[in-house]
Amino acid sequence: MPRLRNLSLSLNFKLERLPEGLRKVYNHVEVRHHFDYLAWVYISQQCKPREVVLSVLMKVLSPSKDERELIEKLDDNELWKRLFNALKEKRYLVVLDDIWRSEDWDIFKPAFPRGRKGSKKLFTTRNRNVALHTDPCNTLMELSLLTDDESWNLLCRKAFPRSKMGSQCCSEEFEKLGKEMVKKCGGLPLAIVVLGGLLATKQSLAQWEMVHKNIHGHLKGLPHQDHQYGAVNRILVSSYNKLPCHLKPCSVSWSLSRRLGDIEK
Repeated sequence: MPRLRNLSLSLNFKLERLPEGLRKVYNHVEVRHHFDYLAWVYISQQCKPREVVLSVLMKVLSPSKDERELIEKLDDNELWKRLFNALKEKRYLVVLDDIWRSEDWDIFKPAFPRGRKGSKKLFTTRNRNVALHTDPCNTLMELSLLTDDESWNLLCRKAFPRSKMGSQCCSEEFEKLGKEMVKKCGGLPLAIVVLGGLLATKQSLAQWEMVHKNIHGHLKGLPHQDHQYGAVNRILVSSYNKLPCHLKPCSVSWSLSRRLGDIEK
């Protein structure tokens, strides 16, 4: 029987979330037709193995309300066996998103059979050792940071909407400040997008200087090695502080939902 190969995407502590491009591939009609079962589960630092296995099983079986209640009453051994049996004759794709510890995978592993030829498990992680632990011979893809030019181009697209592109983006004063700020993002796309969205609301050079000052001032009190992530945190906090009061709780709830699970409709 062909061996099930795992794919691991190492974020290597450099990206906050998985690129949306991978989600688009996962949702592509040809991918969904190729596999019998698909499941995407967010793991997080607060991993709860039973909830992860239960989540995969629910996505695979799509049970009725009554069936769901029965499944939720299964003990761990029965639950692991139920998922194993559901997958063993199927070609499946399971994405385990943002797994932090090798021992978490060791707990999940017995629930995942080889399945039919072509079955895949894809891991995303911030820890390269976790990716290698899943299978030393697996396909490891490490995401690189953006170059200075790529960072600047991304910032321009976000900070200067198409209707505003032109003279202001080419202004030496705006460009100088923008390049200094985008450098503090360390090539992180998330930080650059958030910074660009914040700057898009600032029309004057004085307002850009204020954003620059806030980021620079925050870095003064940090050890040198913390400057990159300190700047990112400052950018995120500045963006959050600019939200209307009624949207701030929504932002907090959304961030928690990514750690605790999917938002129920």
